[in-house]
Amino acid sequence: MVLNKMKRASIKRSIQKLTTNRVLENHNSKIEKVVCLVDIDVFSTVQELDKFAESLGVKPKDFKVIGYSAQKKTIKTYSGLLFTSTKIGWKGVVKDSEIKDIIEQPTDLLINYYNKDVLGLALLSAKSSAKFKVGLGNVNPQLNDLIIGCDITDINTFKTEMVKYLKVLNKL
Repeated sequence: MVLNKMKRASIKRSIQKLTTNRVLENHNSKIEKVVCLVDIDVFSTVQELDKFAESLGVKPKDFKVIGYSAQKKTIKTYSGLLFTSTKIGWKGVVKDSEIKDIIEQPTDLLINYYNKDVLGLALLSAKSSAKFKVGLGNVNPQLNDLIIGCDITDINTFKTEMVKYLKVLNKL
């Protein structure tokens, strides 16, 4: 119990350090590679997220979805790339090499599609080397460059608003 609290505190410090030290570069490059982080405990229809790739004009091979779950029931029904709290070490070290590689490789856009502060998702978002980050309004605002205020179940509004603002920012 005490160790879990200490581990959570060390992960939170790591997230704070990563978000504070992040340098936002002015990239006007077009979006080609996208990673999407989603809380599959809340948003179970992950297949809907594949529409993001289509609306962004990204090839399916360049669109990765990482699902996070804290519930074992959900884990059994999810077939995609999965991240759980057991894959996080002290000081925010990501133990899963496949997820670590995806997060660390250069990406044009990171979509944070979750609506509450989940430590694992916040860590992946903070560690991401994405040039631009988009997310929902209910999470740590330091994690996102563009925040869209809509409900997590309203994926069409999120997609429409995201595409609209990315066009304004000359990213599409």
